Amino acid sequence: MKLNVPMTITAADDQSRTISGRIVAFDEVANASTGRVVFAEGSIEPKLVMLNLEHDRTRRIGKALSMELTDGGKAINGTFKISQTTAGNDAIVEAMDGLRDGFSVELKVDDYDVMKDGTMKVLKGSLEGVALVSEPAVRSARVSDVAANEETENSETSDVSDANTNPTEGEQVSDTT
Repeated sequence: MKLNVPMTITAADDQSRTISGRIVAFDEVANASTGRVVFAEGSIEPKLVMLNLEHDRTRRIGKALSMELTDGGKAINGTFKISQTTAGNDAIVEAMDGLRDGFSVELKVDDYDVMKDGTMKVLKGSLEGVALVSEPAVRSARVSDVAANEETENSETSDVSDANTNPTEGEQVSDTT
């Protein structure tokens, strides 16, 4: 059985090309692809995996640099290095702008119980990937902090002014570099 569960991105930095955040919280009810689910503490071991867009494994945009247990073992946070591709560039901008700002774990469930209220309690699972998503099932799974330097903001402003000085159709363009 496979589960997809969204969590929070806490930082995106276009200079170091990383996106970071909480990928899973233990003992917190979430709405996964299979319905209500809760992950028992220690049910998932941190492991370096690929990051893809919207659970499409053919659209990989990065890979994990780090995965670590945090909050006394109550959560796993991850940092992903984003590839320098069009999709990777778009993903960083979308995360920074809050357009695609959720994480969703991709998990192969090895052992689980079903609680009286129908919630699946994952007892053991293997992390197979993480997705960057725009509509996480957990509405609070959003970016809480974006790490970008001032130089990036200034370069966006200068790009706008450069656009006004670029030649248009019919104007002479120098071929000197």
